[in-house]
Amino acid sequence: MVKLIAALTGTLVLLGGALVVLFLAADPSVDLALEGAKTVMNLIVAVIVTGVLSVALAHRASNRAAHEERKVVLVAALRNLKAGYEQVQLARFFLSAHRTGATLVEQVSRLAEARSFLHLVQRERYLVNTEIDDHVQQMLNYIRGVSDEYLEKYQKIAEAALREERARKQFVDGAVDELPEQPVLCATEFPRLNDFVQPPELWKLGYFDQNYRAAKGKLEDWLTGRAAPAPPGRKEPVRQRGARTTG
Repeated sequence: MVKLIAALTGTLVLLGGALVVLFLAADPSVDLALEGAKTVMNLIVAVIVTGVLSVALAHRASNRAAHEERKVVLVAALRNLKAGYEQVQLARFFLSAHRTGATLVEQVSRLAEARSFLHLVQRERYLVNTEIDDHVQQMLNYIRGVSDEYLEKYQKIAEAALREERARKQFVDGAVDELPEQPVLCATEFPRLNDFVQPPELWKLGYFDQNYRAAKGKLEDWLTGRAAPAPPGRKEPVRQRGARTTG
């Protein structure tokens, strides 16, 4: 806007100079006032039209740049959301196949990795205080529940993991011909873990997966233009399950 005002001022100065030259060089029989008025009006119209077009083009370019920037942010958010979900799915796969203390110890790092990806989604500036932020928070709350159970029962989990490691060593050393079957972690004693490794058909109906699909669907709608992003602070209510986590 400052540049536009400066350009208009410069144009008016040049216009004034041109009129002075015109008056000095004009034929005395010519109506200088009328001709000058015509010239001034034409130039003013030209300057106004040019100024309006410049403002409109600048505004359009600014909007396009903002749109492209938001698209980059949303693409990154969707990528991190999928990456976090994939880490959870991998942990579920291994724990479903072998729900023992040793496997749980190994897979906890995947849950931490998933949490990191989901936090990246929440920190994207276009998603703060939106319904996507809420859905991701519910996913984090679910992971936090499984992690808390791990911390609460760590002594028992560690002992089970060490017994499993000792049994494997005996098998590798040839002390036994068959690898002893290791007892799985009790479902009643580890209810959150038991919920975490439920069959796929039940998992898809569960809390974590539903929030993931809601966040993913909303992000895809925003990217494809099927829905306009909601202004921060105006979001659909999401059923809460636990307090907001920072871990």
